[in-house]
Amino acid sequence: MTIPIAAQITGLAFILYICDSLLLLYVNEGILTTKGRSEWRILFGSETAGIRGRNLFLPNPFFLHKPLFRLSWQFERNVAIRAEDWNKRRRTFSVLAPLLYGLAVLLFGMLPFALLFSLGDSILLITLVLLYLHILGCIAWVYLNRKILGLSNTKFFTLAFECLVCPPIALNLIRRLSLQTQSDQDLINVAYNLLTPVEWEIVKAKFFMELNLQMAEEDENTDRYRSLTIRRNEIASLESSS
Repeated sequence: MTIPIAAQITGLAFILYICDSLLLLYVNEGILTTKGRSEWRILFGSETAGIRGRNLFLPNPFFLHKPLFRLSWQFERNVAIRAEDWNKRRRTFSVLAPLLYGLAVLLFGMLPFALLFSLGDSILLITLVLLYLHILGCIAWVYLNRKILGLSNTKFFTLAFECLVCPPIALNLIRRLSLQTQSDQDLINVAYNLLTPVEWEIVKAKFFMELNLQMAEEDENTDRYRSLTIRRNEIASLESSS
């Protein structure tokens, strides 16, 4: 059975999109992302799938508009640092969302539809023009905001080239830009200050699990074991302030 060219192109585009979305996280790393209009949540890598000690993380492929902020936490000490306005950071990328969803409709809807039903060269050309207009709109916004985003000219032109050459990569633009955002925030402090009580209890259990695994590998008389115990007690004493 011959697979239609439209299905081949759509499948390849989706595979490229998913592969570009994948992340590998260390056990003390998590992803801060949005939940609904105003809430936050923290996601972790898979405990059963990973490579070289790092856990595989796949964001929801349907939520193109959600920024992903990669943060880490320390096993043996708390990092007390200034607070950041995470809501301001999430709003930074809101302008791109309509363009990305429009791009997804063109890439996974209009383009295969035009190919599958042989609608003619004119419709196909219009679809491709609209597709690249969406990509160029995204690139133009990134260029105008490159200083706010912390992008050097080299990084910007590399990103622009990748999006133009491989449109499925452009679908991950908000994720790529938010992931490269630098922050010295400790994940535990961020979770404590941003999450709802229910979400906080979920991630706190994850912190405990990782600390217990670290403690299981240490002799009880070592300084590191005592440091890990202190850290665990600090986390246990935190009650969500949300």
